[in-house]
Amino acid sequence: MKIFSDAILADADKLLAACKKLDFNGIANHDAAEVSKLKSVLIELSIKIAHSKDALDNYASKQAGPKAGGHASGSRLNTDTEQTIESKKVTTVRRQKMLEYLQQGGFRERIGKVYNSFSRGRSAVFQDVPHRRGLPPFDLVVSADYVPVAGFHGIFISDSELMSIVLSSDSQSGEDWEILKRKSYQTLEEMVEMVTLIAAGFDL
Repeated sequence: MKIFSDAILADADKLLAACKKLDFNGIANHDAAEVSKLKSVLIELSIKIAHSKDALDNYASKQAGPKAGGHASGSRLNTDTEQTIESKKVTTVRRQKMLEYLQQGGFRERIGKVYNSFSRGRSAVFQDVPHRRGLPPFDLVVSADYVPVAGFHGIFISDSELMSIVLSSDSQSGEDWEILKRKSYQTLEEMVEMVTLIAAGFDL
């Protein structure tokens, strides 16, 4: 049994060492040099290549197109990654601006919290609330001044609207969050004014 275990460990060590030699992003992008390295590693490990000995060569040439600016024009992965990074940057800047305006408007202590009728302090950190089922996409949440039923109440803010949303249950219930009110806003100044009114229960 020990000899069998030693053989498995030895094979695992070989596989780990081989993986360290490979650039998997390059392989995924059909980089011929990286695919060639993979081919060598497979031969070294005595692993058969699927379909035929030319399978990896065909993979390397697949989707490869003329290069522009040193990058393969057919590489969607790089483009998608750049777009994702840019989108995250835009979202981060937007949220930072929203935070600044809310803090200036007197909501510093209520950002990231919801009204909680179950708590003596009537406040709960949103991350500690039981679940997020039923919530639409949002950027920030601010605690409301009250809750119309026993449970949690927050003003959820996206890039264009405010939403008054409650979770009318305790932590053992399976109920979803319920949207009571949605209002669009145009500017950050208007956003702060509307948060003040909606959080207090005014019917806009």
